[in-house]
Amino acid sequence: MKKHWIPLALNWLAQSLDPVPHELNELDWKTGLTGNRERLIEHLIAFANHPNGGFLAFGVQDDATLAGVEQGEVAQIVNTLANLGRDAVEPPVAIDHAVVDFRGVALLFVFIPEQSNKPVHRRGKSIEEAWIRSGGTTRKASRQEIGGLMLKETLIQ
Repeated sequence: MKKHWIPLALNWLAQSLDPVPHELNELDWKTGLTGNRERLIEHLIAFANHPNGGFLAFGVQDDATLAGVEQGEVAQIVNTLANLGRDAVEPPVAIDHAVVDFRGVALLFVFIPEQSNKPVHRRGKSIEEAWIRSGGTTRKASRQEIGGLMLKETLIQ
């Protein structure tokens, strides 16, 4: 079954690569699975707080070169992110994923949907441990931004 979000992910990736390569608020490039679990948690939180969610594109290097992913890496990446989304994030975040051929290279897209219950934050911490996407990067949310996320939550429900 074709996943409804794949065309959107491919569109965001194409926009991020041409004409000038840059990461977007909706998409973050990853070469592979980093050992920095805290940073992965921050990305999951930020995309879960972002309107319509966002994507991690594995197999894209920092210089926008398409390196691809090995089949053996896919399960490890997806399992690690699924476990972090369930165990380290409040409320828990369920991810989706697909390996897609893009310009002849196999890339792993991980979709982190927007959560209706905001702000999404680190499990066991205050809501001030919330992260957002801004200027194509992941950063800690300010008090005003956390307040804005809380207002948006009530509007969604």
